[in-house]
Amino acid sequence: MNIYEQQAENRKNTSILLVIFVCFFLIIGLGFDFFLLAWKPPTVQLKSVYDPHTATYSAKPVRNFFIPFGTLTSLIVGFIGAFSGYRNGKRLVLASTDARMANPNKPNEKVFINIVAEIATAAGLPRPMAYIVPDPDPNAFSTGTDPDDSVIAVTRGLLDVMTREELAAVVAHEMSHIRNYDVRLMTVLTALVGSVNLISGLIIGSRNRDEFGARRNSALMRYSAFKLSGCIIADGASVKGTFSNGKAGIPPHVMIILFLIWLLLIVLSPMLSSILKMAVSRQREYLADASAAELTRNPKGLISALEKIYAATGPTTSIGKGIAHLCIMDPRGSYMEERSGLAADALATHPPMQKRILALKAMAYSR
Repeated sequence: MNIYEQQAENRKNTSILLVIFVCFFLIIGLGFDFFLLAWKPPTVQLKSVYDPHTATYSAKPVRNFFIPFGTLTSLIVGFIGAFSGYRNGKRLVLASTDARMANPNKPNEKVFINIVAEIATAAGLPRPMAYIVPDPDPNAFSTGTDPDDSVIAVTRGLLDVMTREELAAVVAHEMSHIRNYDVRLMTVLTALVGSVNLISGLIIGSRNRDEFGARRNSALMRYSAFKLSGCIIADGASVKGTFSNGKAGIPPHVMIILFLIWLLLIVLSPMLSSILKMAVSRQREYLADASAAELTRNPKGLISALEKIYAATGPTTSIGKGIAHLCIMDPRGSYMEERSGLAADALATHPPMQKRILALKAMAYSR
């Protein structure tokens, strides 16, 4: 797959993700309206209307409409969260890591700035801004929305241990994410995941205000959800009537199954959306490694850089797990890269480092 095909695929995947999450918000909102607000199809009722000319009352048909409050709220919150995250994602990521602009008066940071300019020229891109994260663990990430508005950040620890050749390889890896529009894809995905977490917490906390402030605690969210389901089935008059009498021709047992599926989706939505984010992140790392080797014409430089990064077992404490997918290596520590299997694939933001190194060695025809 060449660069143009990769860019087109990332744009397509961004659109697909937006459609998936819009559908997800619709399901959450419709379920809220249907089960908690006792949604009913539009009905026509006869209403007694007084006619002053004849001084009599007459029956006139009046159509009753239900306002889908939950659906509209879900879509609005999702749109605002995604739009805000997309527009402000770069600034928020840099602020969360305490990153600062590289200082050209410091020799090693001056070298970093020069390398960013050189690799940008080689890639045919505008020069990204160069930032430094004050952390002793070697790591790097890129962020932004497009090549005209992007940042490459490296940790202080990375500058301390890398040779110029290795640092160029790391910068080329991050430049590849920018060139391939990975940064836009991951910025949009991160914003959407945040919106899902917000909506899930709002709905679960809506029936118990005392627990609303702690909705981010997953165990408490599950407890609140089960309490919510018991409350609805036991004493929620509208939903109780729905389950017992059926609605819109749906049998009561089917209604209960649909309600449990919706409730399960609400509880598991933060985890499912995070797994989706990690899966997309893992796929992009192999492509960025290959693109970096193409830019530098030197796979061995990236091999050596990844080996040094992998050897540093300490976590990158300045980088939170919420943006771990943006980094060249999982900031939680190299032990996360050593895991394999289905469970590890579901929880890891990056593919195993050894597999990445072996793929690069195959490109360099080395062992």
